[in-house]
Amino acid sequence: MTFFWIVVIIVVVWWLARRSEKNSGNTNTTVEVEEPKTSQISEEVVFNIQNKFETKLRDEVDFPDAIGGFEAYVYSKLMLTWYNKLAGANRYNDEMTQKLRNDWTDYMGAIEDRSTYNYLSMEFYDEKDNAKSESYREKHILASRKAFAIEDAFAAAVGKDAEAELEAVRARDRWDFDKFGNMAPEGHTFGLDGKPKKKKD
Repeated sequence: MTFFWIVVIIVVVWWLARRSEKNSGNTNTTVEVEEPKTSQISEEVVFNIQNKFETKLRDEVDFPDAIGGFEAYVYSKLMLTWYNKLAGANRYNDEMTQKLRNDWTDYMGAIEDRSTYNYLSMEFYDEKDNAKSESYREKHILASRKAFAIEDAFAAAVGKDAEAELEAVRARDRWDFDKFGNMAPEGHTFGLDGKPKKKKD
């Protein structure tokens, strides 16, 4: 008889434990979700974006939305050099490498956008669609600010000499650069024919 009651008690305890477990499972609605990992930009992706951008610089110089000579100079003579220098210096720092790659690809995108938006703004202005013209002008300004901010950040990361060089280039007249991104010699500017000529006093 004693054995019978022992078995009954064991069964009851087991049943209560199972019920409590189920109820606990029903009331616990918290679901642990693994946070999505930040997308990584590989060196190959950067290379492909850069190659496409440089092809546009080289082959679309006569397009109406072509990237200007000043922008081409800053890209090829300053930013590209600075990016490679910073990427090399931080090659063992994964976090910094990803930040640089993000900024670099964003920069190329911003340069393309500002040229496209500037062209569209002028096109709609000529068509007397002021609303669209103003909308694209604002987008052009935002893209320009983004590009300038990244330029400033890269120059600051490289050092004082880079900051001074960027400031000096920005101070130059836009006619001091031809459509291919070449800078005219000191005291010269480029004419409409694309040839350098002495500046008038």
